[in-house]
This record gives sequence, C-alpha cells and structure tokens, in this order.
Amino acid sequence: ECRPILVFEDQAEPVFRRQEWLQKINKDSLIGAMESGATVYTSVEPSDVAAQDLGDAVVLTGAAKITVVANGNPNSFGVRFTDVYHNHNGTWRMVAWQSTKTPD
Repeated sequence: ECRPILVFEDQAEPVFRRQEWLQKINKDSLIGAMESGATVYTSVEPSDVAAQDLGDAVVLTGAAKITVVANGNPNSFGVRFTDVYHNHNGTWRMVAWQSTKTPD
C-alpha cells in the first residue's frame, strides 16, 4: 500500500511523497491534476475535529472520509489527519498536512 505524505520543504511549495517510491508531486502538478479533471475530490467529510490555538498558529486534528476519482478510478477511504495553519501578516495559510489512512 502506498500512503501519501505531504511535506513542506518550503512554505510556497508543498511536496507530496509516496512511501513506496518517494515520488515528488509539486504544487503545480497537484493543482494541474485537479484543474484538468485527472483528480476530482467529490467529497471530504471531516469529523471529530479538535483545534489547538497557539496564537499565530492553529493545529487541527481529526478524521475525514474522502471520496476521490483519480484518472477515472473512484476511491473512498478514511483518514486521521493533522493540519497546521499559520497567521502570516494577517493571512491564515496552511503550512503542514499529514494524514494516515484508517483501516476499512
């Protein structure tokens, strides 16, 4: 099984790495796949979300049910996630995302 991992090597360029072959997908590739319709997230249903306010940063943890069609192949799965936002000059930006697929 190949689990995606989002790594922020630079705030402007999130990088997805796949555990099995460490394939990098840069921000432009990710957005391009969504704009072209190759990747379509049909639903994301968060649950059990908790927020920890750290002043200029907020850490969210929770679960989500994700439904996606990638290259014509539908897939639905659950994840546990950690999502971190940072307030940079009055604008909240996502700076980290990590998710782990949950057992079916």
